[in-house]
Amino acid sequence: MPKRHRSHQIEDESKTFFRSVIPESWVFRELSHDYGVDGEIECFSSDGGSTGLKAMFQIKGTGSAAKRTQCSMSFRVDTLEYWRSMETPVILVRYCSVGKQIYWSWFFDRRIRISKNGKNASIKFGEEDLWNEETPLLIFERLRALRLLWSQNVQPPVSVRFSQRKSLEETKLRQELRREMREFRSMVRFEDQREDVFSIELRLEGENLLVDLQGIATALMPIRTNRSELLASNIVIGSAVCLASVRQTHVSLKLLKAAYLRGDYHSMGDAVFILSRLLVENRDFGFLRQLVGDLQKRRLSNFAEEA
Repeated sequence: MPKRHRSHQIEDESKTFFRSVIPESWVFRELSHDYGVDGEIECFSSDGGSTGLKAMFQIKGTGSAAKRTQCSMSFRVDTLEYWRSMETPVILVRYCSVGKQIYWSWFFDRRIRISKNGKNASIKFGEEDLWNEETPLLIFERLRALRLLWSQNVQPPVSVRFSQRKSLEETKLRQELRREMREFRSMVRFEDQREDVFSIELRLEGENLLVDLQGIATALMPIRTNRSELLASNIVIGSAVCLASVRQTHVSLKLLKAAYLRGDYHSMGDAVFILSRLLVENRDFGFLRQLVGDLQKRRLSNFAEEA
């Protein structure tokens, strides 16, 4: 008698388990032949009221007991590009048959890394990515914020503010950046007291500065205390990366063109990939050639090839 392959069993098991952890009021729809996605969830209130909030999901299960395997998920870059082109956001789901647990994240997670051949991508999960009872509310809030961001037409100057933490290092950095960022005042403005919907938050994380758009899109950059003018340019570029990630292409291009020659955007994870994709999508091949030329002048041929 033929036996069913274990991988097929885990595939079915993963979907059944995922269905069991979402709220009972939410609708779970499995898609059988859609490239790059396995299904859709739709959020309803506890009394059954419609919210109009939906997310697609890609789920991959593993029967391995090895933590390294459990905490990683791989996919093709063309699949990632497909997710980025979709009208509905995508949730990445990693199901572990051993231990019966789920790791999850979003398709725009800054930890996603592109392989050197440019064909494959992967993400490594942490313990903070384990599904728990608070996860559905977090997903609901992110979907609501994304819907608002995708529906608006953001114009410069973009509002930027520091986090509410008042450390000595942050206060000093704030003072230095206020002076250096006057050059970009038509593109970016500091709004310490006002919290706009589109306000981008700056937050110190060890030796790095995080540019954070409501937790939906982020850019991480190293701090060089003796080069505050470089950091100012990087904040403008980091803001461009964040805005490009939420489809605010018009304002993203303006910010990028204002600061790219003076920043080291190649140090921001996959910023080169995101920005070059933005230029291709907008058919701005003249500026793309300038970007590649700038990288070549800096003797960063590997980044130039990526662009």
